[in-house]
Formats: sequence, structure tokens, C-alpha cells
Amino acid sequence: AGLRSWDKIVSINAVPVERYDRVRRLLRDAAKQTMQLAVIRYEETDASVLRLGLGKGLNITLPPFP
Repeated sequence: AGLRSWDKIVSINAVPVERYDRVRRLLRDAAKQTMQLAVIRYEETDASVLRLGLGKGLNITLPPFP
């Protein structure tokens, strides 16, 4: 269980992120330590007329980068 396509990172080490440049900077700055990512994972579900994407909150731990 790790990141998947279309996962939305909402915080890194409890620091909220809203823009990709902030995600990139926080990942770079924390590369040598364990990181806690809060993500929303979107999953498809069927409805009688339209397809909806529903999200659920997950916490993912990434080990330090070598």
C-alpha cells in the first residue's frame, strides 16, 4: 500500500499542502527522514445514471530515501 495514480496529497508531516510546488519542496526537505502523508484516494463507484468519484482519507508512511 503506497501512493496510487490520482491520490491527492493533502499534508506531509502534518503540514497542509495545496499546491504541487509545496509538495515538491516538502518532499525534498524531508527526504532523509520518515514521512507521514495524508492523502485522499479517489475511487470510482457506479450510480444508475452517472459515475462518481468518491474519496477516502488515508495515512501513508514513506521510509527515508537512500
